[in-house]
Amino acid sequence: MSGSASAISIATSSSRISEFDAIVNVMNSYTEGVRTGSSALIKPAFHEGCTFYGHYDGTLLAGPIQMLFDWVDANGPASDIRFRVTNVDVHDTIASVSMEVENMTGKLAGASGATLSDLFQLIKVDGNWLISQKSFHWHTKDQAPSARSRSNADERSAIV
Repeated sequence: MSGSASAISIATSSSRISEFDAIVNVMNSYTEGVRTGSSALIKPAFHEGCTFYGHYDGTLLAGPIQMLFDWVDANGPASDIRFRVTNVDVHDTIASVSMEVENMTGKLAGASGATLSDLFQLIKVDGNWLISQKSFHWHTKDQAPSARSRSNADERSAIV
């Protein structure tokens, strides 16, 4: 392989790593806000037009992202919560992130430590990654993420 082809490959790889790191930083802002119970920490990670969808206790929740901000503030801290990114997929100016959440506690979540599966869509705006859509599934006590999800998390995940 010629040196120039190798240099292009290295530059592309470095650029992809930088994009991945930038996306992980956005997700870290989100997780820290949820952990501390402060929507002020997560708001900068979201696009102003972001939408929010998910299933909680058999009910579909759908609407503007303000629903999540209000919930985070009302729930308060979840200091022992654990987040695991199970997949990051980047395509130039769009990306998706899959995340598993364990031990969600707080005033609204309760003390028993809930488990959630989250999907995020991100868009790059003016050089910055922002969450443009969040979907989630709140698992019931007798439900757990699929074996496939756990396997993917074990094999190629990053703790956020």
